[in-house]
Amino acid sequence: MGIDDIINKAKHLFGNKTDDASDAQAGVSAGAAGAEGTVSGTLAEADGELSEKVADARETIPENVDDAKIDDVAGSLKDRTPDAVDSDVDKIADKAKDIF
Repeated sequence: MGIDDIINKAKHLFGNKTDDASDAQAGVSAGAAGAEGTVSGTLAEADGELSEKVADARETIPENVDDAKIDDVAGSLKDRTPDAVDSDVDKIADKAKDIF
């Protein structure tokens, strides 16, 4: 599972805010005592799932990213952006190398 999958999962989980609010209201109206079916219960569940995905990504990304790939991406960005941002791209690339 890659970063895109994690981002898509987060968007999916948080994209249904209206439904979650409706569920929460229905739970309150019905006198629901537990957190299941409420916004806070849904968010807690989403947080747990997202935390697992982030942990998996932290293990997987360093295996797939190396300094050469970071330099390649930075070079591509420099080719497509004004020269004025080259130093910023270099700083980001250096930070990415420190992280990965």
